[in-house]
Amino acid sequence: MIRRTVLVFLLISLFGIAICQAAGLQYETITVANTAIGFTASKITTPVSEAVCTLETAQIRFRVDGTDPTSSEGHLLETGQKWSSVNAVEIGNFRAVRTGAVSGVLRCSYR
Repeated sequence: MIRRTVLVFLLISLFGIAICQAAGLQYETITVANTAIGFTASKITTPVSEAVCTLETAQIRFRVDGTDPTSSEGHLLETGQKWSSVNAVEIGNFRAVRTGAVSGVLRCSYR
């Protein structure tokens, strides 16, 4: 009986932890066009401790100081590269814009 109780307790604990972890995860796809864009506010309203994004389709520029980048000003991110941060201020201030005629696509996960 004690073994069964311990097993049930462990299963409930592990299942509960998995639900809590999954509930804190967010994901979005952002199309980075010719107007600066940041992360969707509703995705980062909870205390986000990390953001990880990969870039597809086309090159972009980004800034994390609260100022909009331009097609020629800001950090350059190439197709296939990753941007990540564990700084809540940088995550909140992140803004990106495409550098050419083709929009970039950012695949982003937050936790």
